[in-house]
Amino acid sequence: MTNRSNNLRSVAVQTGVVGVLIGIWTLVWATGIFHESALPSPLAVLRAFGMELRTWRLTNDLVVSLFRVSCGFSIAVALGIPTGLWLGRVAASREALLPQSLTAGLDTFRHPVVRRG
Repeated sequence: MTNRSNNLRSVAVQTGVVGVLIGIWTLVWATGIFHESALPSPLAVLRAFGMELRTWRLTNDLVVSLFRVSCGFSIAVALGIPTGLWLGRVAASREALLPQSLTAGLDTFRHPVVRRG
């Protein structure tokens, strides 16, 4: 039973924190310190979010963003893995492309320093 009460307490604390943050947002918006385009009201944000969902624009933007992230990750993997393998196997490439301080650090993994005391 204590696990359930801990879960309820956790949800209550999280809900309270979100409520306090929205309250602070509303107070800052009501003071008019920031222009409406810089800090819209929570209600305006909720309305705009609903419109984005109804028009499917949010979904389209999400799909496009995920496509871009996937392309970037694929390019990084396609270039990074072969380059890393090449640098690890060909000593001349490692000496030409990696800074000397980094290669000295990599050598300590192959030949660890043994301390005798």
